Parts: sequence; C-alpha cells; structure tokens
Amino acid sequence: MIRPDVVLYGEALDPEVMEDAVAVIGAADVLIVGGTSLNVYPAAGMLRFFAARRWC
Repeated sequence: MIRPDVVLYGEALDPEVMEDAVAVIGAADVLIVGGTSLNVYPAAGMLRFFAARRWC
C-alpha cells in the first residue's frame, strides 16, 4: 500500500510535530497565516501560542 505523507481527516497528528510547532510559533517574532479560514483545529489553536507570548 502506498500512503501519502499527509494527515487525513480523522487521523491524529504526530505529537512530536505538534510540540515542535508550538515551540517555533512561541519563539517567532512575526507570524503570517495564509490559506486558511482558521476554523479547523488544532491548526487554528496554534495562534494562541504566538499571542500568549506577546501579552505576558
């Protein structure tokens, strides 16, 4: 079976990839988000890790 290197609907995301994303977003000085309606989680929830650092 050939499997694409994507996460399909209903599949869990790799926890290590999510932890890395949180770390990178949290350390970013600028965050540009494009190509999304920000209605799909967990990607939409990643913005809070950028915003949280700004207002502490």
